[in-house]
Amino acid sequence: MTTSMRAAVGAFEFPYITCRNISAPEDDAAGRKVYSGHAPASSVLSLEDDENVREYLVGTYGNQKHAPTLVHQAIRKTLEDQPDQFSILNGGMVIVTRAVEVDDKRKILVLQRPSIINGSQTQGELDRYFTKYRSSPDFFEPSIKFELIWHARWKAALGFAWAMRQKLQQDGWVLPFGSMNSSSARRASPPR
Repeated sequence: MTTSMRAAVGAFEFPYITCRNISAPEDDAAGRKVYSGHAPASSVLSLEDDENVREYLVGTYGNQKHAPTLVHQAIRKTLEDQPDQFSILNGGMVIVTRAVEVDDKRKILVLQRPSIINGSQTQGELDRYFTKYRSSPDFFEPSIKFELIWHARWKAALGFAWAMRQKLQQDGWVLPFGSMNSSSARRASPPR
């Protein structure tokens, strides 16, 4: 694919360190491709998360500011104190894409309209880390684990998750951030 063709289809170049096709037989039967690997952490900084069921929580959500959770604090501590251990201690990211082209020679994945579906908190903390420390002379760029999913009907799978969340919320259920598990949902208290 030429550079102009990539730009026309909204292609995103994702540099990686390692990348393997780990699709199981059932993935192949269902029309899915699953890739896994490690990438420089800077590879994920500009990814969208518009297909994610939740946003980065430490920032503005409507007019509310959310305080860092223990998870955010743990990610920060690892990045600041042991960035070389980040890829081991962090679960990484799950990314969906409408199309993928693997360029092993350049170690680039060419993705069409990718989106993080799990890992927005990690991305937000990485962005904070890069903003704060990138200009430091002893800056260390950690690696991050990733899983990339391409599915012939990916929109239908994501649509189900969104529909389930919206239906529960419309029915008065409060879902904890990050949970699509209805057993952790609770009925909202009636207004006083």
